[in-house]
Amino acid sequence: MACNPAGQLLEARIDAFPRSRALRVRGPFRVDLPYFGQVAVPLLRIVEQHDHVRGLVDMASLLAYFGRTIVPLHAWSFRLPDRPRLPLPKDPRLPRRLPGLPPPRIVWLPMSDGRPVRLTHYAPPAGVMARPDPVLALHGYSASGTTFAHEALPEGGLAGALCRRGHHVWVADLRSSAGLESSREPWTFEMIGCQDIPMAVAYVHGQHSGQVHVVAHCMGAAMLSLGLFRRWPGDPAFTPHAAACRAMPERMGRLVLYQVGPAVTMSPANLARAYVFQWLKNYPGFGAISFRPSAVPGTAEDMLDRLLCAVPYPRSDFFRENPLWPPWKRTPWVAQRHRMDALYGITFEVQGMSDQVLERIDEFFGPSHMATTAQVIWFARSRLITDMQGRGAFMTPDRMSALRHRPVLSLHAERNGLVDPDTQRTLTELLRQAGAAVRAVSLPGGHQDSLIGRDAARVFAEIAEFLETPADNPAAPHPPTESSHEHAGV
Repeated sequence: MACNPAGQLLEARIDAFPRSRALRVRGPFRVDLPYFGQVAVPLLRIVEQHDHVRGLVDMASLLAYFGRTIVPLHAWSFRLPDRPRLPLPKDPRLPRRLPGLPPPRIVWLPMSDGRPVRLTHYAPPAGVMARPDPVLALHGYSASGTTFAHEALPEGGLAGALCRRGHHVWVADLRSSAGLESSREPWTFEMIGCQDIPMAVAYVHGQHSGQVHVVAHCMGAAMLSLGLFRRWPGDPAFTPHAAACRAMPERMGRLVLYQVGPAVTMSPANLARAYVFQWLKNYPGFGAISFRPSAVPGTAEDMLDRLLCAVPYPRSDFFRENPLWPPWKRTPWVAQRHRMDALYGITFEVQGMSDQVLERIDEFFGPSHMATTAQVIWFARSRLITDMQGRGAFMTPDRMSALRHRPVLSLHAERNGLVDPDTQRTLTELLRQAGAAVRAVSLPGGHQDSLIGRDAARVFAEIAEFLETPADNPAAPHPPTESSHEHAGV
């Protein structure tokens, strides 16, 4: 029932090998997807044929053969997912009031080109002594401030957990936020990193007496790195807010980098996607995308969702997406999850997510622009954060002097579908060479699970303890929580 056609094509288990007694590893063996992207040779091509018509007929015959073979075996694999419930609440992907906390204060910061940045300020509840250093939270791409503040999350998200410990928390919705209309436009990561983030840091710094601690998730950490370390004279992405960009390191306190930083190693599947993107980005229609299915989907959309059901997932995911009991239970989040994962890799493990969050998954992820996503092609090639032109030479220890003696917490999920676990080692080594006081922690689960999953409260406590560690020993180890363990030294 839970078999998968793509999984059968990409994985194999070898139990015996003819005339060989030396076989020790029994698998599973997996196809090396990045290899095909690197050699840039199609797996299927017509080498020689009498004419074009006969070549097309041969290709059609081959496709028909695969259809006759696969469809009878995998008819249930190409099932149509349940459609999402309608309608959505007003501003579903923007942070709003959290239970047990005072109403948040909303601030709109206009940028030089008129595009606003939204800041949501959560203050500690009555009776809790406020801490002087505020916290600024930066979301990833195709996400929004709901990553850190949503009533369906444990403790209301990271914002709620930190507020109850006395922190003033500012949740940013950058121009790429899925909660803003500007997310549908093509932006470069350096434009956001050199304009939106420095202005947000400057505003929050002006509202409090202490330095601004920054928690940056995924591509939010990539954008922050570009704002901190990228300097090109006369660059239009840098000049409008040059003063705020130059002053940002002095205004910042402790830094939490979640999954990504100045260095990044993409997962094998995402390396293959990056090489595919380098061709797709040149085609018309490579623009704004939305993961939510249409209210009245057409035949092409239904076909896409059926095909995406055949993408390889852990076996346990099949039964969460297709519950056997009760038989009438619907899973309206499946189609959106598959569309996201087709573009980015497995974003979260469903076994680590509550039903409440899955039912409202549309409030955590939303529209984006493929041209911005294509910048990841350069990340995959260089294993560094680069600008849109692929320039990443500024990500060196000497250029990263702003991190010298700065406490940095690097968090990384072990079963990450977007970023390879090797990122933890590479990033930690680079940060330590730059003189940062790094504490590296590996987390179980997937890419987004530890912020919006069932066990997110344990990660919130890890971040809070780091932010509240005495300044004289910022990187001092402490007993790890049940959900995490110390990463071995590099």
